[in-house]
Amino acid sequence: MSTSFHQLSESLASLLEAASPAVVRIDAGAETVSGLVWDAHTIVTARHGVTEDAPVTVTLHDGTTRNATLLGHDPRVDLSFLTVSEGGLPARPDASEAALKPGHLVLTVGRSPRGLRSSLGVVGLVGPAWRTRGGAEVDIDIDVVHEERLG
Repeated sequence: MSTSFHQLSESLASLLEAASPAVVRIDAGAETVSGLVWDAHTIVTARHGVTEDAPVTVTLHDGTTRNATLLGHDPRVDLSFLTVSEGGLPARPDASEAALKPGHLVLTVGRSPRGLRSSLGVVGLVGPAWRTRGGAEVDIDIDVVHEERLG
């Protein structure tokens, strides 16, 4: 392996390690899905993985578990929001302020019953806002998200 590929590999592994504490496993109903810690009490996850009347258990990166409650969901974008009353969830890494461009590498991160999972992808398109099949508008601006969080 050439030095540059080795350096890239090490950089990706370091990014994954830094993000790992904020990636949780969620057991809620028939499925096990991953979630992302949003703040000290809130987790964002896939809507299809959370049954409304099922108990929700969150497994943190260190193997500890917490009970969570469904705050709400938006089926138009397949997102659910959970809360953990004890708080103290690990902070998620800050989003990059760099402009996302086609060709940039991206990592997906998840947590399964067997541990942390990841795959590598490439940004294929960056464009204007778009609508989901459910009618929701998706328009993510990293700079705006960053400014709102700091402000």
